Amino acid sequence: MKDILKEFLIEPFTQSTDWFSRFIGIFMWAIMLTILSLIIWGGILLIDSTNLPIKEKDGIVIDKYVRPAFITTTMIPCGKSFIPITNYIPESFYIVISIDKLNDDVVVDENIFTHTNIGSKIHCKYANGRIKNSLYIKEIN
Repeated sequence: MKDILKEFLIEPFTQSTDWFSRFIGIFMWAIMLTILSLIIWGGILLIDSTNLPIKEKDGIVIDKYVRPAFITTTMIPCGKSFIPITNYIPESFYIVISIDKLNDDVVVDENIFTHTNIGSKIHCKYANGRIKNSLYIKEIN
């Protein structure tokens, strides 16, 4: 594995090589940097949003919206043909709650959605992110 990485990442830039070898070297560096940045981003997200202390406070509803129902179709291979599998995704009702100038979207049922007005207060259990200044609403009452 070490020899393969050396061959693709270092060798194209050490001696006079053709343009194709240099292109492959640059391409491999781009792939490695992309993978490394995705791993770092995932680690930051994991550290920021897990095992956070839960707080309680009243939040203010600043917006509400409905995501309409839709259907997705996935083609599954079966032998030499494909079989379509359809999934119906029902409509979802969201309210946007603001606590300490931070916002989070919460999925609620239709009854809560229709009886909640913009500007009303809702008691929430929430957590704040460690690294990013973010809000994670866990429960509303």
